[in-house]
Amino acid sequence: MELLILTAQHADGSILKAVFDPARGMNLDSFSKGSIEYVHHKQGSLIGPHLDNRPKHLHKPHENDPFPNGIARAAAWKAEIKNSKILAVLDSKEPWENSTVGAQEGQNFKMYFQASLTPHSLSCEISIVSDTDSLVGTDIHLNLPPGNANITTQVASHCIQNDKIIPAKDIFHLGTENTLSIPLDNNAIHYAFTPFNPLTAHIDLNTSEYSLRFKYHCPSQENCWRLIKAKDDPFIRIQPLSSQDPRFPNLTVSSLFIDLEPL
Repeated sequence: MELLILTAQHADGSILKAVFDPARGMNLDSFSKGSIEYVHHKQGSLIGPHLDNRPKHLHKPHENDPFPNGIARAAAWKAEIKNSKILAVLDSKEPWENSTVGAQEGQNFKMYFQASLTPHSLSCEISIVSDTDSLVGTDIHLNLPPGNANITTQVASHCIQNDKIIPAKDIFHLGTENTLSIPLDNNAIHYAFTPFNPLTAHIDLNTSEYSLRFKYHCPSQENCWRLIKAKDDPFIRIQPLSSQDPRFPNLTVSSLFIDLEPL
């Protein structure tokens, strides 16, 4: 299955380019502007229909979950480019070895994906219709060049740390309208936030070589985003999700609109 490539000329004259791999779960292999590569080592995967641990309501075909972030990132999608837009679908009825995708995931579902590239940004839409409560999202690893870097955003009053819901002010200094700045140094990071605007988040990544605005919109207040970094990792992971608590999704129909905008 061939890679799907979108290109556009940025407002400053440089070339924007996005590369997706349908055979690897519509993975975002690359997103670049001129010589700047944003995605670390082709790690821009989708999430869904579940995340981390398969919910108890799903049948476990394996004792150890081989798809901890859902089968969407591992399965081959049917995809095409039409009118300069990528259109893709993953149906649980599709074959998987001697079984089906749905049998491996533990439920019937359909996931849909669209992507387009404008002179300003890469825009994606991910959605799902499923038999049981599910979620969708992305797990994009963004490069951290040597030097100082930080995340700036606005968050709601509580966040999740170590599976516990706690006041964000107990960990961070919150400015006007809950503005938050998180330095990205050598320390490990693992938090889940809900946005200050319940439906929309603007997450600005500022590094020594580039700045990128990671935006998402969810039609439902069932959404959050996770910020993850292991100690000394040269990348930061941003995971927007269509569930307020990814351990316990509440919707059988959900969607996310995601926008990556070089600044």
